[in-house]
Amino acid sequence: MPLETQPTADLADAYPLSPLQQGLLFNTLDDRRSGVDIEQIFCDFDECPEVEVFERAWRKTVERHAVLRTRFLWSPAGGPLQIVEPPSRVRVSLLRWESCPEQERAEKFEAFLRADRRAGFAPSAPPLFRLTLCQWGSGRFRFVFSFHHLLLDARALIVVLKEAFAFYDAMMAGDDLFLPAPRPYRDYIDWLQTLDGERTERFWRQQLAGFETPTSLPIAGPSVSEARDATSGSHGERVLEWSADETARLQAAATTVGWRAWRPG
Repeated sequence: MPLETQPTADLADAYPLSPLQQGLLFNTLDDRRSGVDIEQIFCDFDECPEVEVFERAWRKTVERHAVLRTRFLWSPAGGPLQIVEPPSRVRVSLLRWESCPEQERAEKFEAFLRADRRAGFAPSAPPLFRLTLCQWGSGRFRFVFSFHHLLLDARALIVVLKEAFAFYDAMMAGDDLFLPAPRPYRDYIDWLQTLDGERTERFWRQQLAGFETPTSLPIAGPSVSEARDATSGSHGERVLEWSADETARLQAAATTVGWRAWRPG
């Protein structure tokens, strides 16, 4: 992938990458088509969404979060940089599979996910996300949100999805939704710049002194064949049933580390 060396003149903001973002960008530039850093989230709707309203709801969300309008550069001279662009129109792609038999729809969906991962994203060409609605049957739709891991982690993803659906619900009801301004991601980057890198390295070298091998996790790891299958692009589904007591303890543990459970609606 060609490397750009200069940002455009009409940018909204520009600042360095976090260390994690630098690693993700390097992986993408090394092999964009691997799909290893492409995230795909999907959910089902029991009614037909208003596509135009859905697009406007996402536009409002994108306007609020600069990271969703960001492109990434890595020049040999200047190093990595993220550029925030002005808002632009958000588009939702529509796939019509309602006339296909159930098995064929499932196969088409699997093929779509594989192709979507292979397509990846060009870091220098925002947006680094895609919105797709698949018409699954009579009144049924499957929504797919694909994005590069450079933009969002799991916690940020929850915030973005909650806001997009909240804006959609408000617009459909004819209401105005006013949300407090989010904390800019740039604040985190600015904070990182204040850290003493040498001091931080000394601290962690002291903490990890004596460790010469990776710490084993108390779980069974995949076999060699399972690991190979995991990188082939296939995936499966596993259903777990939890008792009320187990669910309560899991929610309490999640709250302790700052997570909040979310489900649409």
